[in-house]
This record gives sequence, structure tokens and C-alpha cells, in this order.
Amino acid sequence: MKNTFRSIGRRRSRGSAGFSLIEVLVSVAIMTLIMASTMSALSQAMKANETALLVTGMNNSLRTGMDLIIRDLLQVGSGLPVGHAVQIPCCTTQINLPGPPGPISKYALGEPDLDAVKVGTRLGPLVNQIAGTACTVESATCVKTDIITTMAADSTFTDVRLTSRLANGTRITVDPAVNILGGADRILPGQLIMLEKGSYTVLLQVTQVDSSPSAHTITFDAADSLNLNVHNAASGSVNGVAGLNAWAPAGDTAPEPGQTFLHTTATRIRMISYYIDATDPAHPKLVRRINNGDPLEFDNNSGSVVAFDVDNLKISYDIADGDTNPAGITFSAADFAAGGKCFTATCSPAQIRKVNVLLSARSRLPFSTTRKYFHNTLTTQVSLRGMSFVNEYAPPQ
Repeated sequence: MKNTFRSIGRRRSRGSAGFSLIEVLVSVAIMTLIMASTMSALSQAMKANETALLVTGMNNSLRTGMDLIIRDLLQVGSGLPVGHAVQIPCCTTQINLPGPPGPISKYALGEPDLDAVKVGTRLGPLVNQIAGTACTVESATCVKTDIITTMAADSTFTDVRLTSRLANGTRITVDPAVNILGGADRILPGQLIMLEKGSYTVLLQVTQVDSSPSAHTITFDAADSLNLNVHNAASGSVNGVAGLNAWAPAGDTAPEPGQTFLHTTATRIRMISYYIDATDPAHPKLVRRINNGDPLEFDNNSGSVVAFDVDNLKISYDIADGDTNPAGITFSAADFAAGGKCFTATCSPAQIRKVNVLLSARSRLPFSTTRKYFHNTLTTQVSLRGMSFVNEYAPPQ
């Protein structure tokens, strides 16, 4: 008689033996390939997401900055007198010009006018376009940036009539129908007012506004932040020897008999500056600044940041001289040297009709894989409509 117990046991032992070593190795290899493919796909997805976030943020900042520059340039020169310039105190004083943090920029001594476009070629800070660190020597990767300052009349406060003004230039009283305490006609300290009589203009900075509801007086105290209120300067002033008071009709501080208003009118002026603030070299910023920002204290930190991580601002100009009409002028020494575009042409900021803007930005952070920044550049050309058209139908004074 056969003993079947052992054979049954052996059969059961073989059935429960599990996977062989080869089977396990094959399974592990397959699983490793699947996991590697999955992790690679996940890594690529994370890199694509990082790229999208960095590039999108960079482009949004770039577009925002360029859109604001275009909007402001379209208005340059509008509402200004013929010649698109306003007279400033001359000739022993210098006005302060807005610019990036650092030394105060001043208008050239002896210049009698402030043009609608103040050229600031290479007056901005050095910016490192490759690394997020400061640089001190100009090179292919360390660029010298530009500044631009423009002026235009505010269409909501133009040719406002005056009922009186002090002969010393410190105060004017406007038409009682104009509410200077609220609404679109509201006047605030720090704003700029152009007094105009005939073809003579004076640019002043508001330091005080009477807060009583029935008052309509605006004050221009001396020692303003832009150094415009020099009332006894030889010209470009109110009470200088060749100032507003000396311009026909002389006097003009009270209405003529039978009249209600003066010959002098007031227009609010917007002085807008664009420049790069590289105080934080890792994140240079595009700054938009209206006037100075403070009526009494000059402060180069008072601008508004409109775009982050902007690492270059380059500006050139097309002018209309009635002859060759040169383009791409920067008003640098090279333009006026032999062979330069302005060597035979007469180049003046008053002839500027188009502005060419180059704006570059980088990603907020370097790409994690390459440790390098993404970069992008926008360029545009803006025609200055306010500099191209002249109002030939201005009402008589």
C-alpha cells in the first residue's frame, strides 16, 4: 500500500512557493521604469509650470510699464504755449529735476525754458542685466539707463480765469465758479500751475491752498521743493525785471475797470518722469513720478513703482527740423560730433515729434534648472500728438 501523504504535501509545497528571483527582478525593473517615467513627467510639468509663472509675471510687468509710458507720451506738449516750453527762473538759479534715488539732478544754469520733453540720456543708474547684483562699470551686461521727463497741460484745469493776484507772485485768486477744493478742479500742494499772459508763461509750484469753502486762493511760497517759486528772478518769474508783471499789459493784478477777470490765466501742468530705481539690484523697478510729490521737500524716493524687475530703459527721439528730419537722436555728444546726425542739422528738444522706447525686463527669480533669468524686451514708437498740432484758433486775450 502506497503512502500518498508525502506526495500531497510535496505538491502543496510547490504550489505555495511564490515568485522566483527572476520574476521579482523583472517586476522591480518594470516598476522602476514606470516610476522613472512618472517622476520625469512630473519634473517636466513642474519646470513648465515654473517657466509659465516666471515668464507670465515678467511679461505682465513689462506690458504694464510700457502701456503707462505710451499713455503719458501721447499727451506730451498738449496745452502748452507755442514752442512747447514753459519759462522757468533764470539765470542765477537752477530748478530741481525728479530722478532716481541719489544726487539731485538740476536743470542747466542759465536755461530760460523747460521743454515739453526733458531728455535724460544715460542719466539713469547702472543695472546688471545678468546677475541680481550691483555693478559699477558699464559693460555689455551692465547698462547705463535713461530718464525722460515730460510736461502736458491738465485738460480739466486749463485757462482758468483769475480775479486777482499779488504782484510779488506768491498768491492768485481764481474764478469763484471753479471749485479748487474738490472734483476735477481740485488743487493740491505740490501741483504745478502755469500762469500765462499773452505769450509769456511762468511755472510755479503750489505750496498752500485755502481750505475755507468760499476761498479760491492758491499760494506759491518761496523755497518750494522744485525751486520754481523764485519770484524775483530776472525772467521766468512773476516780479523779475523781465517777469510777468513787466509783460504787457503791465500790472494786471486786478481787473481793469468794467472787467471781472485779469488778462493772466492759470493752467495746471503735469510733469511726469520715468526712470529705473536700482536701489535693490536684485529687483530694479520702473518708477513713474508726477511732479516731485512734496511741495516743500525734494525727495527722489517719492515716485510710484509701476513695473518690477525692469532692467533697461533706453529712449531715442525723432525730430522735425524741416530738412533732413533725423531719427534716433539721443542728444549725446556723438550726435553733435563730426559725422553725427546733428552735426549739420539743428537738433533741439523743441523739435521732438516721436519718441522711441526700449523697455527690458527679467523674471523675478532665476530659473531653478539653469539658475539664469528669463529676459524679454518691448520696443515702440510714440508720436507726440501734442507736439504735432498747433491751435490756430485760440481766443484773443
